[in-house]
Amino acid sequence: MKTLLIDIGNTTADFRIWDSKLKILEKIIRPETKDMEWRRSKILSKYFTENNIEFDQIAYVSVVPEWNDILRAFAINMKTNIFNLRSDFKIDKELFEIDDINKLGADFISNFYGALAKYDIKSGVVISMGTASTLAIVENSKFKGAIICPGLKSSLNCLISSAVLLQNNTYEKSNKTYGKNTVDAINFGAYNAHYLMLSSIIRELKFDFAIFTGGNSVFFKEEIQKDNFIFDEQLIFEGLIRFIK
Repeated sequence: MKTLLIDIGNTTADFRIWDSKLKILEKIIRPETKDMEWRRSKILSKYFTENNIEFDQIAYVSVVPEWNDILRAFAINMKTNIFNLRSDFKIDKELFEIDDINKLGADFISNFYGALAKYDIKSGVVISMGTASTLAIVENSKFKGAIICPGLKSSLNCLISSAVLLQNNTYEKSNKTYGKNTVDAINFGAYNAHYLMLSSIIRELKFDFAIFTGGNSVFFKEEIQKDNFIFDEQLIFEGLIRFIK
């Protein structure tokens, strides 16, 4: 069976096909969540039809409520069933020792289930580097709580939007220890220092085990693996796969 898995985040909408027979997860498209061209069910249907991309069902996780109606209409157009992680799958609430699981982001839930299913996590941290950088705290295989930090690019964009002279530059991860000009200084402060902050939080929490995921984690794959942490950019889909089995 082929399932279209969709991760609707605040920055991008990630579409992938999971082939349960071949155990293959294939990347399809990843437009920006706010791109009005893709926020139309007919455009999505046209793309999948014209490219002969076939699937038997849809399962998705979303933190953007407006996309729910878009995806339901898309499923109707494609004449297939659709399942929302939040409302259509059974979530074991006993695994979450927090104030109110109903207010916990669906991305937290899917990443946590992915960590349980793929890595049998007992104690550690699941870090998702997206619009926000989030840390899910796991102890005794239970979700104990979270830390939410402004994301790498969110912080950078906030900085440069507040200073006109910073706006006409290109910023990226630095290979320097510190800057001798403004751009190099911001590169290290925005990119490298963001990972240093997250790794410091892991150490402060006294955990040795951590999984990094999310779109911005790809910038730090080398550092993550050097620090003996796990890099898994498709962890949220591993969680969805756990639910559709």
